[in-house]
Amino acid sequence: MNGRDRFIRPSSLQAISLCAGRPTLEAHVVALDGEPAPSPVANMGHDLHRRSQEAIEGWKTGEPWAESILFACGDAESHGVDSWSIYCLRYALEAVRDLINKHSIEADNVLTEHRLDMSSLGFAQGGTADVVLVIPGKLVVVIDFKYGHLDQGDADAHDQLQAYAAAAAETFTASRVIVVLLQPRADKVHRISQAKFDADTLRDNRAWTAAVIRLARGENPQLTAGFTQCQYCRALARCPEARRYFMDASDALETIGKPLDADAFGELADAAKLADRFAETGKDLAKAELISGRCVTGWKLGTPRAMRSIVDVSRAVLRLEAAGYAGELGEALSMSVSKLSPPAAEVIADQVTEKLSSPPLTQDKRKGA
Repeated sequence: MNGRDRFIRPSSLQAISLCAGRPTLEAHVVALDGEPAPSPVANMGHDLHRRSQEAIEGWKTGEPWAESILFACGDAESHGVDSWSIYCLRYALEAVRDLINKHSIEADNVLTEHRLDMSSLGFAQGGTADVVLVIPGKLVVVIDFKYGHLDQGDADAHDQLQAYAAAAAETFTASRVIVVLLQPRADKVHRISQAKFDADTLRDNRAWTAAVIRLARGENPQLTAGFTQCQYCRALARCPEARRYFMDASDALETIGKPLDADAFGELADAAKLADRFAETGKDLAKAELISGRCVTGWKLGTPRAMRSIVDVSRAVLRLEAAGYAGELGEALSMSVSKLSPPAAEVIADQVTEKLSSPPLTQDKRKGA
């Protein structure tokens, strides 16, 4: 597969529609720098996807839903999964159960981790739908789990799911497709959203998707910076267009003054947030270089830092003690528990342990360092 084609995938469709040159630059940067290590959040998402699939497959073999869900959640707890993520797992499985019952789908027509043929849309690689419910020749329901903390919006404006809908319609010869976006960590009103597609909207989706991919595969696809398409781009630290974007905003603020209307203020906020993201990416790259044993002129690794005013989370304390941290640090973790909800406490626990395992980047005052 062409290196660029690896980055032309349904999950990146919205970003590619805004910046056609993104896949080309991402492929170039990954070839230079290598694949970044997956984040703890991504690893947790993959784990919850696997547990969801196993629970649904257990139900398909004749196990009652209540037992499948109970076993999945109990097994997650026994392996140290935090309580908020277990709640999200239960929520997603109960939502799938309710959709299967609502549409009267037979067990044999419930497909998990189903590979969709995306070639007719122009993708070089397929897309994997988390769950597909099929009424042959009539209806397909595509369900997508989003277990991360990022708000993915609503299903009717989700480009990845629109592409899945078009592919599913062709794969199963269905005239009607419903896509369901499940994001249990979102606000209550956004945790589950649906969009319905008839033959006309499916045809429009196919045409739009194919047009976006053609632009991305062009000879010199254009780079276009913006917060939406740049914030998670692997090439951000090396992208000249992104750098120009937030530097132009900085120059305009300095020479012209503050914006005059809401749209201009929004553009300024986008550029400022993107500059922060760029700075974090650059700092992480420099830290990784130091951790690997190479030099970064003027900088060194500091000692791991403790976060103050942290909630009481016994799981985090035990993990820290196992890693050799105790004493005052343990006491700091035992503060202010009454002020946070259990889900927030779990998030703080993860943040604490992640911070402590990663030493900060500290300016080296030694001359010539």
